[in-house]
Amino acid sequence: GERLGVRVLVRGRFGARLTIYCEALMRHCRVVSSQLKQAAEEMRLRTLGAEGPLVIGISPVAGSSYVPEAVGRLRQIMPLISVNLIEKPSAELHAMLREGELDLVVSPVGILPEVPDIDDAVLLHDELGIVVRVGHPRYHSPTLALQDIDSRDWILPTQFDSFRRQVESLFIASNLRWPGVAISANSMTAVKALVRHSDGVTIMTRSLIAVEIAAGMLRYVDIKGL
Repeated sequence: GERLGVRVLVRGRFGARLTIYCEALMRHCRVVSSQLKQAAEEMRLRTLGAEGPLVIGISPVAGSSYVPEAVGRLRQIMPLISVNLIEKPSAELHAMLREGELDLVVSPVGILPEVPDIDDAVLLHDELGIVVRVGHPRYHSPTLALQDIDSRDWILPTQFDSFRRQVESLFIASNLRWPGVAISANSMTAVKALVRHSDGVTIMTRSLIAVEIAAGMLRYVDIKGL
């Protein structure tokens, strides 16, 4: 603490606790540690004649369609680049980006509070819609309102994810409560499989189910009134 000119620990009756100065110092240490690890990995790749590593944090939505397609195109241009994709909730990705563990993050914007020390840019817009299996016995109209769906039929994303917040905003805009008796999952793959194999209904973007639409398994329905 003498060289810094501040106290990094405060001792009390219940033991020592970190001060705000120590927390700031630890954050810088984590950034330096991440940079050293990336530097070592870059040197290893250079010895193999490769480039990178490019470490990208992705949300479940971005990881299901946009980013894999972009990485495929990147590898065509730079066949020897090393890319590492890490999927986590958006809040965790922001923390990892701040500490230097990620080079960039691809995730929904406008859902979580703005982070002053992180710059963002909108890459594309993708509308949410209702998704049902092809041949569903009840929901076969070209458009549907959320009020048209039986609350017991919903298959929805679990809590603590930015995509869940997007879906919640649709229920709020429709003056509906979040379904109390719904099947939930924290996996996009699981949600799509549940919808395919049941009369359940979910909300996703068209791009997330592009493969299933082409295969004739799922149907995207525009949301009426939004």
